[in-house]
Amino acid sequence: MNLKEKLGSRKLWVTVINDIALVGAAFGLTDSTIAHVTAIIMAAGITMTYLFGQSSVDRAKAEHSEETDDDVNDFFEIVSIEVLRRLKEEGKLK
Repeated sequence: MNLKEKLGSRKLWVTVINDIALVGAAFGLTDSTIAHVTAIIMAAGITMTYLFGQSSVDRAKAEHSEETDDDVNDFFEIVSIEVLRRLKEEGKLK
């Protein structure tokens, strides 16, 4: 598991938020302060997870697009070679 996958893990963010809430309570922070801090961390975690996920989707689309382009290019290359071969056979191309 690489760093992007770890940072995109919901379990990681729940653990981080839980730890911060416990540490905040141990130091006597108010429930309101703990709630604000955890809300900020949750928002950052959700944003990071979305960005990592979307970058993976975009990468997969780009790879698929390149494969499709290669397939189309291969098809047209084969057709072009076949057309040239037939034109030569018919004497229409020197």
